[in-house]
Amino acid sequence: MNPHRRHLLLAGALLPMAAGAQEALRLGLTPYLSPAALLAAYRPLREHLERQFGQAVETYTARDFRAMTDTIRRAEVDIALMPAHLARIAVADWRWAPLAGTLASTPVLVLVRGAGPVRSVADLRGRPVGMLDLLSLSAAVGVRWLDEQGLGGPGGAEVVTTPSMNSALIALERDELAAVVATANQMASLPAQVPTGQRRLASIENIRALVFAARPGTADDTARRWRQALLAFEPDTSKPLTVSNTRLVPLGANELEAQEPYAAFLRRQLANGR
Repeated sequence: MNPHRRHLLLAGALLPMAAGAQEALRLGLTPYLSPAALLAAYRPLREHLERQFGQAVETYTARDFRAMTDTIRRAEVDIALMPAHLARIAVADWRWAPLAGTLASTPVLVLVRGAGPVRSVADLRGRPVGMLDLLSLSAAVGVRWLDEQGLGGPGGAEVVTTPSMNSALIALERDELAAVVATANQMASLPAQVPTGQRRLASIENIRALVFAARPGTADDTARRWRQALLAFEPDTSKPLTVSNTRLVPLGANELEAQEPYAAFLRRQLANGR
């Protein structure tokens, strides 16, 4: 396996399989939460897929969005959960097959400490604003918003990338960041120990939440079986609605075309080695 990819989980004991059964299915998760939080959030889906397939499912993530993008480009996992703008590139440029969508949309928010000093957008000038890796869709939205507010570039806000939303909110609580750009889904997915009490400074726009796709070369009948298994997942209605806890929906390649403006931004970031 690629050394840049962090192996999070080799799924428990192998389920009983007939001789000649397929090797474990590899499920890749984009790293928007800490590894432990991702494992916990997607454990129900992993276990569901194991029951559906009668085989083990290995769950992977990466140290950052660049490493995950490289993993997807090299098709090192069978099914990947990825941001919609990356899925547009994966489908259009790298021949991945769309499988299923999660939430139709989630708002991108700018959050500040409830009792902190930031009371207006102008207060962010010269101060650090945290967000996920610039290859993430929420960060692409956040960077564009800062530009629109006249806070991009020299003399504006300082963009600080964080390894996960968990760490971003901890840094906000410690006053190491003046604000954090996050999606409502990311906030709803956080473990209980992450600080709460943030105040919404701005709501930027709604974006398509994460989507599932199958690696290039997947046989049509295999992709169909994977799609059916994903669509059969039953969320836990006693828990918040998040991308990891929602009924999945069919996703066609044409539904990703609307992501092309942000896909173009991502292509530029990749071309610049970011």
